[in-house]
Amino acid sequence: MENSKYGQFKAKMEEIALINSTIALLQWDQEVNMPPKGEQVRGEQMEYFSVMAHQKSVLPSLRDAMEAALEDPETNEQDKINITLAIKDFEKDLKLPQRHVAELSKATSLALGAWQNARQSNDFKIFEPNLERIVGLMRERTELLGYKADPYDALLDEYDEGLSVDILEPLFHQVKNFLIPLLAEVRLKSEPSTQVLQGNFPVDIQMELCRKIAAALGYDFDAGRLDLSAHPFSTSFSPLDSRITTRVNAASLEESVWSVIHEVGHALYEQGLPAEQFGLPLGEAVSLSIHESQSRFWENNIGRSLPFIQHSWPEFTNRFPSLNPFSSQQFFQAINSIKPNYIRIESDEATYHLHIILRYEIERELISGKLAVKDLPEAWNQRLNSYLGLSAPPVGRGVLQDIHWAHGSFGYFPTYSLGSFCAAQFAEKIAGDLTGVNQMVGEGNFRPILDWLRVNVHQHGRRYSTQKLMEKSTGQAMSIEPWKRYMAEKIKQVYG
Repeated sequence: MENSKYGQFKAKMEEIALINSTIALLQWDQEVNMPPKGEQVRGEQMEYFSVMAHQKSVLPSLRDAMEAALEDPETNEQDKINITLAIKDFEKDLKLPQRHVAELSKATSLALGAWQNARQSNDFKIFEPNLERIVGLMRERTELLGYKADPYDALLDEYDEGLSVDILEPLFHQVKNFLIPLLAEVRLKSEPSTQVLQGNFPVDIQMELCRKIAAALGYDFDAGRLDLSAHPFSTSFSPLDSRITTRVNAASLEESVWSVIHEVGHALYEQGLPAEQFGLPLGEAVSLSIHESQSRFWENNIGRSLPFIQHSWPEFTNRFPSLNPFSSQQFFQAINSIKPNYIRIESDEATYHLHIILRYEIERELISGKLAVKDLPEAWNQRLNSYLGLSAPPVGRGVLQDIHWAHGSFGYFPTYSLGSFCAAQFAEKIAGDLTGVNQMVGEGNFRPILDWLRVNVHQHGRRYSTQKLMEKSTGQAMSIEPWKRYMAEKIKQVYG
């Protein structure tokens, strides 16, 4: 195999993957362990390895190896899929000059510390120069990659191939038309008490609980770990090393637990990818939309369900005595109540999507040049008031709450909503395929659910596009109708 044409191609791809996994390790360390004074050198390290990975990914010898393996009669059909997808990636990488790759890598590395300081200090100006630089590079990136209609399409395509403004605009219009009257209806109902969520929840005990829940859901701690960071995230170096983080607030049990469940969903996907395909397209997630479907599925469709809360309630009450006067039903209603929140990751499942639409619209305006970076806080607060009825918050709880822009992740946010819609569609199909899903969850038996996802989603890597994967696994094209049915049922459970 190693001496075959395909084996030679595979060896080159694995070498690039090893460099990229090293970059991911440096990023993980920067957010979890690195001392503040390491920022400058870390930026140089990131730039060095990013340039190295890019250089190797556009070598003519790699293209030669791809073509030779593709034309080799001994190459089987599955391996040809890897080669065809790799050629597509090669052509895309070829559009990005080494200078751009180096500048973006260093800019985002330096932006991380600036974002953390600005967020903690509630001072947007600390981060503004860094964001100016990144937005400029993102605008340049759209021109380098190319687009048919809207420059933002080039960035969307990086997270979900084929995704475009033309797809999102009507979709988000449907979401608004569904949510606005729904929220008006909910406001007329009696608000569930959230007193159960108030109390003192020691950080160490929260982390102990989070580890227990993560393991119960199927997260393999022999192939991962859970740590603290300023913003929860999941990163993978290979299916054998996929790590997650959370942030913990002693006054909020909800913030850490459901962030961990969300990140566990990402990590379960990574741990479920075929390890023998490491470095190859069939060993990679198909898209960020499907990746987010996994995190949103476990966080919401499972983690915020009544059977899950009922099953987990003894674990909660044993660790936090302040919960003992309350019932699992009261806790379920409290964590699912619909009420606008400044923080996206703490928002309920309905208003969450208004946060996504807000960010999507602002990103498009930043990329098009319609909105200047210096005017970002004002634009944010105007939309926050218009969509969620909230007054202007400190920037740390507003425009600076998410780390994505410091990472240069423009075009990412819409995949959270698409992931939620796909998650509801998966949940409906799983409920039809597996008998007694609610009973399984109520008993803490999550394995059959994870196995279904392993077979129908994880094992395929990038074999199918997002749309084709949804059709193959659920029998229908991606639709928001299952999500609308799910939300209507959830509101009925919470509000009666």
